[in-house]
Amino acid sequence: MRGRWLAVALILTLAAGLLALAGCGGDDGAAPPPATEDATTPETEAPETEAPETAAPETEAPSSPDPGITDDSVKLGVTGPLSGRNAAFAAMHAGAQLYFDSVNAAGGIAMADGKTRTVEILLEDDAQEPQRSFENVRKLVEQDQVFAIFNAQGTANVQAFAGYLEEKGVPDLFPFTAGQEWGNGELHPLTVALMPAFTSEAAIVYDYLSQNMPDAKIALLYLDTDFGLEWKAALEGLIAGTGMELVAAESHNIADPTIDSQFSKLRASNADVFIIATVGGGPVQTLQLLKTSDWAPQVYLTFASSSPVTNIIPAGEGAGVGLLTATWRKPLGLVDDPGVQAYLEAFDEFQPGYEREDALGFWGWCNAAAAAEALKRMVEPTREALVSAALSLDQVPLDCHLPGIPLDTSESDRYAIESWQLLRWTGGGYEPVGEPITSFEGGKTPQVES
Repeated sequence: MRGRWLAVALILTLAAGLLALAGCGGDDGAAPPPATEDATTPETEAPETEAPETAAPETEAPSSPDPGITDDSVKLGVTGPLSGRNAAFAAMHAGAQLYFDSVNAAGGIAMADGKTRTVEILLEDDAQEPQRSFENVRKLVEQDQVFAIFNAQGTANVQAFAGYLEEKGVPDLFPFTAGQEWGNGELHPLTVALMPAFTSEAAIVYDYLSQNMPDAKIALLYLDTDFGLEWKAALEGLIAGTGMELVAAESHNIADPTIDSQFSKLRASNADVFIIATVGGGPVQTLQLLKTSDWAPQVYLTFASSSPVTNIIPAGEGAGVGLLTATWRKPLGLVDDPGVQAYLEAFDEFQPGYEREDALGFWGWCNAAAAAEALKRMVEPTREALVSAALSLDQVPLDCHLPGIPLDTSESDRYAIESWQLLRWTGGGYEPVGEPITSFEGGKTPQVES
């Protein structure tokens, strides 16, 4: 800023000199202006050219707000499946809206730039179709002028628009996907991951089996996107050279009407561990088939499909009893817990339109609570400041998280959550298995070759 004012001063000095020369003997023969008491020579004008330098502000003016944010509000755009095979996740997006409805009713979020803002959510349905996700995001950015994209769902869906957001300079805050690429700041500088990576979920299953079933024969049903492929690659890498063996693996497309064929092949392996790493209708169908078969492996159900209301109870009475899953959030069954109570009280007040016992709603509430922590730390109303704030969460606890599992980010470690708690389904709820797993080898999320 100082250099810019000095340049202006020099230009003014040269201009003054040229005008003086023109007045003294220009080619047009005009007489010089009459002298006045205020008339000065070039020598006396020179000090005046220093005025811009001394008048320059000592600090730069605050940055102008980016699109989607004012002194009173901020707009976040969301794309997710409100219809189609994954429509059950509409409850998650309604849960996020519930959190912000509650916050807005209390006055909004006090941010680090001194302003208190309400949060407006603009939600678009993509039916879990990547092309629709891209079109939704383009609309949200170009027409609706949102400040950031938040809680966008699905690995392939987020991949569909990630490059577009980076081109437009729009943050992708806490997408609902656990692909390991979202922790890569060089690849996705404007994305901040929230959930633990699929690779770390595979690592906690391996940890459990190492201690309890070191010679396990494993069967795997996995989604045929990066979700399932990373799960499979991580598992294979972890068990290499151990007594464990992956004896069968079958992929599943979310559009498949049934998984009967895959299940028959997996059952024929007679594995004693069965990992269900898929979403959509696959988990419910699998638990139904297990219930009526003579195959009784130890089941692990990926966290992404662990909502009882969505994926276990619909499989029928007695389905899934004894299965393992993992989480970082408090189970909704902890009705006396203050964090769960706050959620249930907001649910009763605002009536968001999904089942009170649906854990997916609580997931959305937690995702929104994490976004609020990033918004609180914004020092100026810019997208760059939002990304910086989201990457500066230092051991931030959330009421909806289990004890000992805070938000923690930095430029070098962009996964906000890297801890897990194993759970077992009893038929009436989840109970914890062991203590939370809060670190992995090397202290960071495991990576696999992509």
